[in-house]
Amino acid sequence: MLWQLQDISSVEEIDEYVNNLLFKLGLVSCADSRIGDSKVRGISGGEKKRLSLACELIASPSVVFADEPTTGRDAFQAERVMETLRQLAHDGDTVICSFGIK
Repeated sequence: MLWQLQDISSVEEIDEYVNNLLFKLGLVSCADSRIGDSKVRGISGGEKKRLSLACELIASPSVVFADEPTTGRDAFQAERVMETLRQLAHDGDTVICSFGIK
């Protein structure tokens, strides 16, 4: 996914960008962990969901569209995701969220 960081020229800048993203999403503690699967234990389910968001954000998109970003998350994980999206909006990115009504 680092090929998506074409505007960043040096390895140091890429490291800083990735580390900042890990920090924003609360993934620093598991940065060197295995993701895992059904046979190999890895990071938690909440961490996997935040990692999925990080994979989308690594490209630094001009618009972030989050379709029900809190669905299936516990209160802590939902707050973490919403805080990240709020921070992206505060930093000048366009963030659009949709929420279903039950």
